[in-house]
Amino acid sequence: MNKAMDILRKPWVLVLLAAAVIYLLIKWKGGALFNVFNPAPLPNTSNVGVVLTDEQRAQVRSMSQRLHEEMSGLNVFKDVALWQEYMGMGDPMFIAVYNDFGNLYYSEGNGTLRQWVADEAPWWNDFAGRDDILDRFARLNLQ
Repeated sequence: MNKAMDILRKPWVLVLLAAAVIYLLIKWKGGALFNVFNPAPLPNTSNVGVVLTDEQRAQVRSMSQRLHEEMSGLNVFKDVALWQEYMGMGDPMFIAVYNDFGNLYYSEGNGTLRQWVADEAPWWNDFAGRDDILDRFARLNLQ
């Protein structure tokens, strides 16, 4: 016992133990401490960039929050109309919601909107559109 305590008093052992604890914490959190959400660019036909109006930004925020509420907790996707509304958006708005969702909720540990949907999809048996949503994420190269 005394020999073990002598080993622990050496500074290099403490540094090694601290490094191991930090490594395990990072692995346990899935590297979330260093992961940063990278928003996708909004598609456009010019090189100017798409600028959303205040009304569109409000719609994007509302949709992001509603999708998060829908997927949070133990509820199974029940609001089919919400997902149909999201799928009915044009590509710029669809991507803007994806970006806003990521900016708001990425750090919760579940990742991007696509990752949230993919995690929930196995439990989403009552809506045939789930594959369409995942396919659209793939078509737009949204990870």
